Amino acid sequence: MVNYRSVFSALAGMVIAGVILLMLHLTVFQPVAPLAEQPVQPKEEFSGIQIAKTPQSSDSPAASKPAGGSAKPVAESMWEIFSDDTPEEKPAPAKPKKTKPIISKVKPAETETKLPATKTAKPAKPAEVKAKPKPVAVTPAKPADTKPKPVAVAPKPIETKPKPVEPAKLPKPAAKKPAAVAETKPAETKSAPAKPSTFKTVKAAMEAGDAALTERKNDRAVECFRQAVSLGPNDVDALGGLAMALLAAKKHKQAIPVYRKLIKLTPDDKDVRYNLASALSREGDFRDAEKVYLELLERFPKFIEARANLAMLYETQGKLKKSRRQWEEVIRRQPNLAEAHTHLGAVLIDLEEPQKAMLVYAEAAKLLPNQASAWLNLANASLEAGSAGRAVTALNQAIKLAPRDVEAWTLMGDVKLEIYRATKKREILVEAVQAWEKSFEIDPKQDKLRQRIKTYKIIIDKDDDNHPDA
Repeated sequence: MVNYRSVFSALAGMVIAGVILLMLHLTVFQPVAPLAEQPVQPKEEFSGIQIAKTPQSSDSPAASKPAGGSAKPVAESMWEIFSDDTPEEKPAPAKPKKTKPIISKVKPAETETKLPATKTAKPAKPAEVKAKPKPVAVTPAKPADTKPKPVAVAPKPIETKPKPVEPAKLPKPAAKKPAAVAETKPAETKSAPAKPSTFKTVKAAMEAGDAALTERKNDRAVECFRQAVSLGPNDVDALGGLAMALLAAKKHKQAIPVYRKLIKLTPDDKDVRYNLASALSREGDFRDAEKVYLELLERFPKFIEARANLAMLYETQGKLKKSRRQWEEVIRRQPNLAEAHTHLGAVLIDLEEPQKAMLVYAEAAKLLPNQASAWLNLANASLEAGSAGRAVTALNQAIKLAPRDVEAWTLMGDVKLEIYRATKKREILVEAVQAWEKSFEIDPKQDKLRQRIKTYKIIIDKDDDNHPDA
């Protein structure tokens, strides 16, 4: 027989002990003030029954109610806990339904750890993110002369046919020495205004100016055309003759206002705008020159000479990508213009695109088969592109056209040296030294080349000692 009295006595003792422990727990962790008054302290926000009933708000009436409770429901909850192992011995008067809200008391740690985590994740600091300026990497533009072009001598600019109001060979790009404007001849200047009163008509003054230009007496021509303009201030021919004479005398700065006046009188004359842009570029005013060229090409897109000059203007300033686009457009409109291929190849070399440069120079060599410089350009680009075989072929053609070209022989030695490094064939190195010796024979002032020849001759002699049967 089971002694039920002893069992109930033991259970009653356990229940009383559990109640005492629970009351101690609730007394120690009882919040001093309502939760709404202490939102910063996460430990005081929790009380067993309050969180189980209202987990989303700490300001509800249930949250502010003390969590002590009566002894009866606490005893029932403790009875429920201790009776889990022996459900068959649970007394009949127990009501499980009342224990459901109290069971949540045994999981305070899980609820308590979630609340602080939720509150700490709320504060965001967008201002700090915005306050950190993102550094912008500025890449300096690569100047055009950072890498030497394939040929030391720059290709000649495109020469255009003389215009009615422009001097010969006007379309050259911006001159590197604008100080040349000061080149005057005092003797001619003093004798220029001789008998200025004899010019009674614009026609007479212009005829005298044309004669002076034919004799290349540029300062005299300037004075004659000035007399013509003074007699006819708005005479287009007189102004055009004066501008042409000023350019011939390399007085580009003085020619600029004359061309601006001509543009007002003849806004549809493309040659006047073209000459104004050329004068501006020679004077070093690249910004205004570019503006005039762009306006001119917008009205006359087929004006090849203007587009070529704009491309050279960009090339001079180191604006290689813009220059490339203009040269490609020139070639698209006029594919047989060899000078355009030459300039485009040089720009591509500076842009570190030797493969494309090699193809462009090949086209230039086809258009100029009897010009040694075209083959030298092709050889240089081929060497840059890693095609030593094409470089040797182009150099053989260049040497055939110009047997005493120092650069061609030197470059031939350099190409042979690259081939020797790849193949380690002694005879190739011998050919390289022979090419350098030919270049040195033509120009003995090449001290670096003399040292190079001496160095590689020593290598050849050592190779002969190591391989006497070779």
